[in-house]
Amino acid sequence: MTDINIEAEGIDQVARQFNAMPDQIKRATNQAVSKTAKKIQSQGIRQLAKKHEVTAKSIRSSSRAFKKVNRKYQSGSVWFGLNPLATSAVGGLKDARDYGGAFARKYFFQGHFLATMQSGHQAIWHRVPGRKMKTKDKQAIEESTVELVHAQSVIEKLKEEHKGTFQQELFRALNYQVNVRG
Repeated sequence: MTDINIEAEGIDQVARQFNAMPDQIKRATNQAVSKTAKKIQSQGIRQLAKKHEVTAKSIRSSSRAFKKVNRKYQSGSVWFGLNPLATSAVGGLKDARDYGGAFARKYFFQGHFLATMQSGHQAIWHRVPGRKMKTKDKQAIEESTVELVHAQSVIEKLKEEHKGTFQQELFRALNYQVNVRG
């Protein structure tokens, strides 16, 4: 779990350039915080997906990334939940019995198998030692997962890339509030 905070800083410097009214500054600041949070969220999902060679849809569905904007205090945050991805979300499932396992895209799972449940849910599964099924004398099965091992480095890089993004978005928003909206 990683959090990226967005603080409204340097508002006075940008506001002086436009001679903006206080309500224009407030609207522009809220808009800039929201746009910055959305940009960080979408680029974070895209970079996580690229680094782990999975689809952005699987990151969006299995790991939560959401933005929270507090308009009263003019701040925001983007939260990335870094739970492991289920193999069904990763996609590209292939049974590799010749190798003694199964593939989910580029990830190989030794000793695991590909199966489709009665409900139609297809995934890579493995037997859990020490746990028995309720009705049969077999070991219970569990869906295999893919760990997001490079997530911390991607998030740290994202923090560095977006240090000046709020200032740029604030400049654009204030320009719109003063010159277009009036």
